[in-house]
Amino acid sequence: MEHMLDESDGVIDRASRYKKTCVYFSERHYRDAEAAFRRHQLMGIPVVIIGAVVTTSIFATLNTSPAIGWKICAGALSLVGAILSALQTFLKFSDKASEHKAAAANYRALGRKVDIFLLQYKGTPRPEDPLAFTSALNQLERIAETLSELGGQAPHVTRTPYDESDMERSDRIP
Repeated sequence: MEHMLDESDGVIDRASRYKKTCVYFSERHYRDAEAAFRRHQLMGIPVVIIGAVVTTSIFATLNTSPAIGWKICAGALSLVGAILSALQTFLKFSDKASEHKAAAANYRALGRKVDIFLLQYKGTPRPEDPLAFTSALNQLERIAETLSELGGQAPHVTRTPYDESDMERSDRIP
């Protein structure tokens, strides 16, 4: 009777867990990329509008002397615009969005490699040749190393209480 390469070896089970981990982090990085992009827009649009209003009001009053209230209002708007612009530069939401999107794409690409591994080995007879089995383990080890590298390079994902309970139920590899 042929021995199948299956969960009893731990190889297929581990590969399946790596796949779940890739999906988990890919989804969360895409979510965080969207959130960072929205924050970038929420801060950037008011900066543009405030800059346009202040600039227009300055040009409109070049030949007149507006009331002190209008001068204070224009100064306050200009200050708010400068603060929002500085925060946008400091917080780097655009850069964070790009980093999360790249991390999500990397996790998704690794997930496809795991899919190919599973298609290649799941349900196939365990090779009698120890070198063939070692080859499968080596492939899985390279996948694990890549997963570890991605975890070290990727920005942190935002976790919500739902994510925490989802992680407790999941058998993913952190």
